[in-house]
Amino acid sequence: MKIFIAPPHNYIALRLPLGRPFTENNQGAHFQHDIHILRPDRELSLEASEGVRVLAANLFLAPLREYALKLTAAEEPLYPTIGNRIAISSPSGLLLSRRLAMLWCELHRTESSPDSSISIMEKEDALIAGLIMASGTRGDNNRHSERVENRAALARAEEYLNASLTAPVSQADLAAAAGVSIRTLSRGFAKRHGFGPMAFLKTRRLDTVYRDLLGADADSTTVTEVATHYGFSNLGKFAVEYRQTFGESPSVTLKY
Repeated sequence: MKIFIAPPHNYIALRLPLGRPFTENNQGAHFQHDIHILRPDRELSLEASEGVRVLAANLFLAPLREYALKLTAAEEPLYPTIGNRIAISSPSGLLLSRRLAMLWCELHRTESSPDSSISIMEKEDALIAGLIMASGTRGDNNRHSERVENRAALARAEEYLNASLTAPVSQADLAAAAGVSIRTLSRGFAKRHGFGPMAFLKTRRLDTVYRDLLGADADSTTVTEVATHYGFSNLGKFAVEYRQTFGESPSVTLKY
């Protein structure tokens, strides 16, 4: 599948891959664990394999600017501060990816119920707020990381955890990969994410399960299969944590 749209656009577009990746041809950039951002002044040129599913949202500039002004009191256009990708592993990227997915689920749940317009508008506003919060973020180089001790070690640890979503991870292995003690890593993760490295890993795994279930074929995929693939062996505990995080059971997500 190939998509090409020439600029200019009157919107900012968000593209979040579900399971399978896609490539931005004009930049040679690969997207699987990141949100792709299309600015109004850039062309859209994407290529993806057959069967790829992508969560997409177009945020039109006029209401986006109006809402951004209310939140930030800034007159400048929002999009010059935005790059072409927002890392899901960053705090603002994780929040934005969840808000995009939850808005889609809300629309799917209530497509036959016009009385749900207020709930949808709330989630739309939350999505815009999430983009504004992430707009100053380029990969991992955000304001949080500037204050984190041992930033290089923290980046190595995050890279190791992101590459280990389906593999067992011990604190000793993580410390060795980062080149610092687990205590130092714990302080760094707490400053940046608000929780430790193992909780970061669980959060990344839960969100990956969520996106995989959204992108899966319910006739050929089971919740057990996806959950165990990402290391959730206690399915009862997994189901509880999943519902607490996303507000629904994993079986409901799979049906979308």
